[in-house]
Amino acid sequence: MRKLRPVRVWRGLVQVVALADPTPYFAARRLSARVPEVQLVSIYRRANASTLLDALGPALRAGFDSTLWALDGEEATLAPWTVGSGPGRRFQLANRLFSRADAPWRVLIDDDVRFHHGDIVDLIRFASALELDIAQPAHTLGSNVSHSFTRRMPFVVGRETSFVEIGPVVAFGPRALPHVLPLPETGMGWGVEAEWAELERTAGLRLGIVDAVSIRHLEQAGSAYAASEELEAAQARLRAAGLAGWGDLQRTHRRRGLCSLR
Repeated sequence: MRKLRPVRVWRGLVQVVALADPTPYFAARRLSARVPEVQLVSIYRRANASTLLDALGPALRAGFDSTLWALDGEEATLAPWTVGSGPGRRFQLANRLFSRADAPWRVLIDDDVRFHHGDIVDLIRFASALELDIAQPAHTLGSNVSHSFTRRMPFVVGRETSFVEIGPVVAFGPRALPHVLPLPETGMGWGVEAEWAELERTAGLRLGIVDAVSIRHLEQAGSAYAASEELEAAQARLRAAGLAGWGDLQRTHRRRGLCSLR
C-alpha cells in the first residue's frame, strides 16, 4: 500500500479549505475595475464544443472579440466566431488568430476548461486591478494540473509570482504584448514559462495567479500529442534560463488580499 507523503496531504488539506473559503465571493463584490477591451482566442475540437461555449458565455455577453479555430471541423454552435479550420500547433494557430485584432488585452483559452469560481471576465478584471501583465486563474480541487503551484490558495485574491503557465488559460495585458507576441511556434510551447519569468527582470512585467478565479481542467496536459517531446523541449528551455527544474521557477513574491482591490 502506497504511503501518503506529508506534503501531498498538506496540499490536499489546503485545497479542501479553499473550497469553503469565501474570499472569491467577497472579492467579486468589492471589485470595481471596469472590463477593458479584450480579444479571446481558442483552438477547439468538436467533441469539446459545448464545454468551450459554456466558458465563452460571459465573454460573449461582455463583448469580447472572440476568435476561434476548429481543429477537426467547424461546430455549428461556435460557427459565428470560428474563422477557420484544420490541423496545426497551438501557438502557431494562436498567433494567426491574435493577428486579427489589436485589443489591449488578449486571452488564450483551451477547449477543456470549466470555471469553478468566477469566469473569463472576472479574470481580466482581477488581473487589471492587481496590475498583472501576464495572469492565469488558479486550479481548483479535482482539476488536472501539471504544477501544484498553480492550485488555488485560500484567503488571498491573487499572488504575484515568477511563474504563469502557458495554459489552459492565460491572459496578456497591454504591457506584455510587445514581449510575448508572437508566441514561439516550435512545439506546443512547454517551458516558455521560463522566458516569461525573465521578463520580470528585463521588462519589469508582473506575473501572477488570480486565486479569486478558479478553473477545473478536464483533461491531462499532453494527452492529445507527444508529451515526451514537449517535456524535453521544456527541460531545454529551463536549462537555457539557468534553472535546474520547475521548482527554481515557481516563486511567490507577494500575496494580495481584499485590501488590494479598488
